[in-house]
Amino acid sequence: MQDIDNPIFKSDHNIYIWGKLPKCDDLDVCVVSINRPDLLEVTLESFSRNLLSQWPNKRLIINVDPVPTSPDSEKFLSICKKYFNNGIIRFSKKGNFSNAVKWSWSNSCTNYIFNLEDDWICLANIKKNDVENTLKVNNLIQIKLPKRHQFKVLNSGFSLNPCFINGDWARKTSALLDSNYDPEKQIRHLIPDVILSAQNAYKFHQFVSKSKLPVIYDTGTYWKKIKGIQKTMDVDHQVSWNSRKGFKYLNECNYILILSKFKYFSLVLRISLGVVQLFLDKYRSLKS
Repeated sequence: MQDIDNPIFKSDHNIYIWGKLPKCDDLDVCVVSINRPDLLEVTLESFSRNLLSQWPNKRLIINVDPVPTSPDSEKFLSICKKYFNNGIIRFSKKGNFSNAVKWSWSNSCTNYIFNLEDDWICLANIKKNDVENTLKVNNLIQIKLPKRHQFKVLNSGFSLNPCFINGDWARKTSALLDSNYDPEKQIRHLIPDVILSAQNAYKFHQFVSKSKLPVIYDTGTYWKKIKGIQKTMDVDHQVSWNSRKGFKYLNECNYILILSKFKYFSLVLRISLGVVQLFLDKYRSLKS
């Protein structure tokens, strides 16, 4: 395999490979990232500590888009190698979310992949056995990790939130994705023949933690606020990033990401998210 000190140039992208290929029953971790290495490191650290370390031969497949600015490749490589002994990283010359998803899924080879973006943190320990036992049920395409309280397994439709996905399905679907449109919306609405294949034998389920509390938290919204960046999408689903006034006194000290590493803070945050969601659900039911 090619060491990271010797880049492989392919088309108009810089691709670096290190380590070895996984076996089918190992785990490919497919990550889509933009140029925010500080956020990516917290994401990889929290998911490695709470979940991914249980797959010793896991491999990282990560696409980094030059948004909002061009990335420092050495910094990204250092972060990725810190948490993964095996991996592929591609630095794209042009940002395209759909292309990033297509590339990462198509380069996987394991029975299941773990799909992840760079702006999530894992708040609780998730047992590998619990995941594998759930995956065995009903030929599942996907198991999503909950960002809100859950009281039962839901067949709730596809999502790109942190999740385990059937590898064969992901690779077949990646070939059908149009680079000009949002991949999540395409899978939900534009390629139903894939979703409904095998007479709807495949299903999209939510993973239920034993505590029924959320196990992941979205850090992207918070990051955009403190950095003063706004994400917009036009009618053709093309994403652009614009600068706006941020919270300068927080720009270099993202408290919630630092505190998330501590057990009891994570627990309080999980309970708070669950309680807030319960009140919102109650309010909506009364309103309707």
